[in-house]
Amino acid sequence: MTTAQLKRAAWLRRAAARYAAQRAAFPLIIKEQAQQRRLPANGRKLLALRQQGLSPVLAVLILDGWAPTAGIEEHEPWIAVIPDDTPVALVDFRCVAGLTVYIVADRLPRLDEIALQVMRFGPKAAFGWADQSKDFVVYAKDRS
Repeated sequence: MTTAQLKRAAWLRRAAARYAAQRAAFPLIIKEQAQQRRLPANGRKLLALRQQGLSPVLAVLILDGWAPTAGIEEHEPWIAVIPDDTPVALVDFRCVAGLTVYIVADRLPRLDEIALQVMRFGPKAAFGWADQSKDFVVYAKDRS
């Protein structure tokens, strides 16, 4: 082998070792990127409403699970539901970009997980309510 070939082979081994180290350090991120994100239940309907130029009077209501919630009728049809068996990291919330969002979940850790995912899609404001602990959380507030 020539010197150039040896240098190239050494560079490729180092690059492969760096990639393997990154993969070992972040297995969840790589696994998440490999899986397809999906819209929440009613998400396609919300996207269709947005494409028609409509926006909610109050806010988009995001529910964690299908349990009945008081005051849900004032948000119709701007309601998205995360099914109970769906990992939040795989939910695509592009339907809430630029809108005010109310998130209702049973537990505070689950509420935080949903809010973190929602914040990736740039809502105008985001508020959360943890039903069991009766905690109200402001995640993002409109500054305009």
